[in-house]
Amino acid sequence: MAKHLLLVFANPVEGQEDEFNAFYDGTHLKDMLSAPGVVAAQRFRVTQLDPPQVVRHHYLTVYELETDDPGTTMLELYDANARGDIQPFDALDPDARSLVFDAIGERQTS
Repeated sequence: MAKHLLLVFANPVEGQEDEFNAFYDGTHLKDMLSAPGVVAAQRFRVTQLDPPQVVRHHYLTVYELETDDPGTTMLELYDANARGDIQPFDALDPDARSLVFDAIGERQTS
């Protein structure tokens, strides 16, 4: 089974950061993890460095996918969203972006 990463870059709607994080952690990740091919998820927030960096998205979610056909997995996720199996949330800024990456080498550790 091939391994892939689905990276989602997102921001909360202005003034709804608490709602965004609560829904993402309490509902959205569970919904996504129930989808076929999605085997793990982890969220990140951008680190502010000195000097500060200008960034478009402040949140990143990394989903690990195990599937031989990531296109079909993505279509299944879109369909699940359309059916309401993956609950939408108003605190998500509509400018969110996602990309799927294929693993091209073995995972290495120290």
